[in-house]
Amino acid sequence: MTLIEIFIIGVSLSCDAFAVAFSKGISINKVLFYHPLIVGFYFGLFQGVMPCLGYIFSSSLSIYLIRYSHLIGFIIIFIIGINMYREETPEGNELLDFKTMLPLAIGTSIDALAVGLTLPFMVESILIPALVIGTTTFILSILAVIFASKIKDKINSSPQKAGGLILILIAIKMLLEFLF
Repeated sequence: MTLIEIFIIGVSLSCDAFAVAFSKGISINKVLFYHPLIVGFYFGLFQGVMPCLGYIFSSSLSIYLIRYSHLIGFIIIFIIGINMYREETPEGNELLDFKTMLPLAIGTSIDALAVGLTLPFMVESILIPALVIGTTTFILSILAVIFASKIKDKINSSPQKAGGLILILIAIKMLLEFLF
């Protein structure tokens, strides 16, 4: 597998993280310089670690995780989206705390775990794919938060409600991918 192929996999795996990072950028009232880094760190770390776990557990878990990855992601992200839509927070900065970011990072990286299950058949070492996937997601997540923070003033409704709706739509997309 070439570096370009790994990069393309990294970009495709980071699409859900990009969309969730975008919703975070919309939801935070005032995005400070470190907010995009926090979001990028969580998503990039999990997108890089999950293929490693899949690579390690490829023989025993592959059938179940590949089959149900979108359903698991749907459940996690849908619940967070509903809660985000319903709850108004005055500052929005607590939306980046550990208890909020961890489930989002896991929910958006389950696909990376499933990809990691197939990588033993394509690469000798998981190190380069994990680094490329994690770094790609890190960078794209940072860009998503920055871009969202620049356009959130154009949104007429509550930014947090808009972010919650984006998460709900991502969750529905995951459910449809699971069903079809």
